[in-house]
Amino acid sequence: MTLNEIVNYAGSIGIFVFAIGYLVAQYKKGSNEGNAEVIKLLREQLEGLKLVVHENQLEVKRLSDEIIRLKTLGEEKDKKIKELTELLQNKDPRLQSFMKDTTDILTEIKNFMHNINQNLERK
Repeated sequence: MTLNEIVNYAGSIGIFVFAIGYLVAQYKKGSNEGNAEVIKLLREQLEGLKLVVHENQLEVKRLSDEIIRLKTLGEEKDKKIKELTELLQNKDPRLQSFMKDTTDILTEIKNFMHNINQNLERK
């Protein structure tokens, strides 16, 4: 192999290496631009998802408040039903107290009338 062939061969290898380097550089540059586009797109999607999450959090809070309100209404309804049921079954404490007092008074009146009746019979 002559010196001229070696120089031609080395020059060809140099051009080949330069071309490979240039192509790799262009690919990386394109990748970086592509990566920048992908990052920008992902950031936009992230912002959109943050907005959706915030809206969902507000909706969850609203629904939680509604559940608490309905639970309170249900408890109040159950309490009122219990009170009315006890009233209708004569288990109302006020009514029971009234009935006991009335029974005591009627018993006293009965005894008083019985005593009067006995006194009248003796005479």
